[in-house]
Amino acid sequence: MGYGGSRGDAGRAIGKLGDGGLDGVIDEDPLGLDRVYIQAKRYRADSAVAEPEIRGFARKLGERKGHQGVFVTTSHFTGPASAFAEKIAKRIVLIDGDQLARLMVKYGVLVRVEETPMKQHLAAIRQLFDYLTTGGVLDVNPAASVRGPKYVVKRGKTPVLFV
Repeated sequence: MGYGGSRGDAGRAIGKLGDGGLDGVIDEDPLGLDRVYIQAKRYRADSAVAEPEIRGFARKLGERKGHQGVFVTTSHFTGPASAFAEKIAKRIVLIDGDQLARLMVKYGVLVRVEETPMKQHLAAIRQLFDYLTTGGVLDVNPAASVRGPKYVVKRGKTPVLFV
C-alpha cells in the first residue's frame, strides 16, 4: 500500500516554523492506525544534529502515542544521535543531507536530471588531453581530431561556451 497509499490527504503538516515540535504526519492506512511522524531540521553543513534533538523527537512521538518517525536534516547526525536512534524502542529513521539529496534525485522530487549531450562529453575529453599534452604528461594529443565547441568572447575576458 505504501506510505499513505494513493490518498491525497494521507500526509499533512502539523507544525509551524520554529516551534520545536513535530513537522508532519503520514497516515499509513485510511483509519490512521499506523502513523509516521516527521521532524525536519534545516542546519548548515558544518552543524550536526546531536542526541538531545533525537531525544526530544522521541519524547514528542511518545506524547502523540507514536511508534515510528523520520528525522530529516540538511546536515548530518552525530555518532551519539545515531546510536540513540538505534537503541530506543521507537523506530526512528535518520535521513541526513546526502541521503536526502539521493532520495530526491531517485524519486524526482524538486529536481530535474538531464543528460549531457555527447558533444560536451567529447569536448571535455579533448580538453583533458589538451591539458595532459601541455603539461608534458603526453607527447601527442590522441583526441586532437575531436571537434569541440567553439569559444566566443562576448564581453570581458571570460570565454563563453557555445555548443
